[in-house]
Amino acid sequence: MGQAHSGWHMAFQVRGGIDKLLIDMYRRPNLARKFIDKIAKTCLGMVKLMIEAGVEVLFITDDYADCHSTFMNPSQFREFELLNIKRIVELAKKRGIPVLKHSDGNVHPIMEDMIEAGIKGFHPFEPGAMNLKEAKVRYGGRICILGNVDCRYVLPFGTEEDVRRDVRRCIDSAAEGGGYILASSNSIHANCKVENVYTMVDEARKYGKYPIKHS
Repeated sequence: MGQAHSGWHMAFQVRGGIDKLLIDMYRRPNLARKFIDKIAKTCLGMVKLMIEAGVEVLFITDDYADCHSTFMNPSQFREFELLNIKRIVELAKKRGIPVLKHSDGNVHPIMEDMIEAGIKGFHPFEPGAMNLKEAKVRYGGRICILGNVDCRYVLPFGTEEDVRRDVRRCIDSAAEGGGYILASSNSIHANCKVENVYTMVDEARKYGKYPIKHS
C-alpha cells in the first residue's frame, strides 16, 4: 500500500496554514488555483513512482474537515481539489489499483463527489463527526467502509473492556454483508497503548468472523 496526497494537504502546509490557503481561495482564487495545481502535479508524480514501484493499493490522506463540516464549502472543493482526486483515480485505474481515501471530520457534504470520482473506500468516518452505522447504509453498497475504533480516547486511555466494546460497536455497525475493514479512527499514534492495540486485533478476530450475525 502506498500513502500519498492529492494536492490540498501539501498545498496548505507549503502555504503556511489552512487559514492562509482558504483566504487565498476567496481573495485570490486564480493564484490559489495555480498554486494548488502546481503542488498537485508534484503529488501525482509521487503517485506515479509508487505505481511503478508496484504498490497494490493507494491511500490518499488529505484532510478536508473538522467535526462540524468541511474546511472548504462543496463548491470550492469541486473547483480546487476534486479534479486532483480524479487524476489519481484515473491513473491508478489503468493499472487496476484501487484508491482509498482518508479524511478526518464530517465530510458528508462532499462524500458523494469523492465516490463519483471513483474512490473504492473511505476511512475513518470519525467518531463524533460521522455515524458509522449511517455511513454503512448511505455508502456501504458503493465503497468499502474503513475505521472507526476510537483512537482519541479509547485506544490511548480505555480499559480492555472499553476497547472490546468499541470494536464490537464498529463490527455491529458496519460489518454485516461485507465491505468493512476494522481499523482505528485515525492511526496507531504514539499515545495508543500497545496492549489496547493487541486487544483491538484480538476482539476483531473473535467477534468479527463472517458471516456476521450480531445484533
